[in-house]
Amino acid sequence: MYVSNASPDTLGILKVRPTCGCTAADFLKTPIAPGDSAWIDLTYDPYRRPGRFEKAVKIYPTEGEMIRVPITGTVVASEETLKRVYPSDGGLLHLSETTFMPLLPLQTEEKTLYADVYNAGDLPVWTLVESDSEAVTSQTFPSPVPPGEKGMIGLYVDPLKEPRTGRIEYTLRLYTSHDPETLKTQPYTPLKIIIQK
Repeated sequence: MYVSNASPDTLGILKVRPTCGCTAADFLKTPIAPGDSAWIDLTYDPYRRPGRFEKAVKIYPTEGEMIRVPITGTVVASEETLKRVYPSDGGLLHLSETTFMPLLPLQTEEKTLYADVYNAGDLPVWTLVESDSEAVTSQTFPSPVPPGEKGMIGLYVDPLKEPRTGRIEYTLRLYTSHDPETLKTQPYTPLKIIIQK
């Protein structure tokens, strides 16, 4: 990226600060004469971060106010990344996991469990997670999951709605479709939650 000095005075860049650790910046530290330009090299690390991203850097000139520059793009996941980060098949989505086991026993407070998902297709994917127990509910963010983007399925376990104690296993059904009207007609992916109460 190039920046130009539009002022009548010689200016410089004091510092460039990314707003995230996955973004780095390098810049020319010499003065910039009026009408001249300087470069700022911006790098985004896409490792284990497929999908759309929105980051920013803050540029602090020697005079004047800080300038905020947005950085946006989409990282296309390779097959290797999909297998490593999203190893489970979830119909039209790739999932980070399909079995959830909270480490601590559940007593009275609701426990939230998350599965990261990735849509490697060209169309939005709608989801539906069904549970036979009132103790488990779910929500997908965003809904639908846009093409080439990541999302999350949140699973919520409320131990106050579960009369059983000891080791309890829930099997849920994850449906995915390009059309929300046909979700229940598609094959489902089983999700398991195993808790101790």
